[in-house]
Amino acid sequence: MMIRSARRATGRGLARGATRRAPRRTTRRTSRFVAALAAALAGMLALAACSSEDASNGTLRVFAAASLSVAGDDLQQAFAAEHDGQQIEWNFAGSSALVRQIEQGSPADAFISADEKNMDKALQLPEFSNVTDREEPRIVATNQLVLAVAENPTTPITSLEDLGKGARVAICAPEVPCGTLAHEALEKAGRPIKLQNPSEEANVSDVATKIATGQVDAGFIYASDAAAIQRQGTKITTLPLAHVAPNKYPAASTDAGADNRATTTPAAEFVRWLATPTAQRILAEHGFGPGEIEMGETEK
Repeated sequence: MMIRSARRATGRGLARGATRRAPRRTTRRTSRFVAALAAALAGMLALAACSSEDASNGTLRVFAAASLSVAGDDLQQAFAAEHDGQQIEWNFAGSSALVRQIEQGSPADAFISADEKNMDKALQLPEFSNVTDREEPRIVATNQLVLAVAENPTTPITSLEDLGKGARVAICAPEVPCGTLAHEALEKAGRPIKLQNPSEEANVSDVATKIATGQVDAGFIYASDAAAIQRQGTKITTLPLAHVAPNKYPAASTDAGADNRATTTPAAEFVRWLATPTAQRILAEHGFGPGEIEMGETEK
């Protein structure tokens, strides 16, 4: 009643034209507000639908050390064949870079590191708070660093000592596993070896590319990378580094999708599957050493 009276009083106090225009301005403003609100709600619903669709399609986002890229396609196909077509979206990079990406908010369902040091860093992140409930991480593979010499080096290379004689050498950055091991190899040689202007790379795949294309005379890569180069028909020579221990590949799933500390998420199943004979056979075919075999499993 009071509101209606206020409207009448206002109407009498204004000119006839103003009385007719004021409601229209209010109506326009209200219409614009409603339209904007509707658009915002529609956008929110669309985002929710996309999120729901992403969740329902079940694609696993696996952050994996670059050296595993040589086996990625085969692992994907075998896992999909045994798990109703389950798809994997790989993100291959240096292990330390992957930890930073997860720390900065990049969504990941699982992480496979090329060393235990970077996995330990990842386990400090909130994304892995309940990892022990899933009995992770699991060691799913091992690898061995080697010195790979290109087919036609500009200087003879038959030992580590030859690298200090002007050879063009590619080496991983020290913060990634292949770089840590390479520097260890140089330091543990008969005498310390100083490389002359080495080409420092972000990950082992970049080092392997430079060796395969002849951009460098030699480089430190894993046995799996050397095997991949040779499968492509490129001739290289590998020199063993006996004083460098094999590196382990731990894998762990994140808490994404793990409601109430669930231990049977698709990502957790993938990590477990990597230790089965099927996955281990694929990894071995690509030059990797064995991980911790899942007991009681038979190859399908």
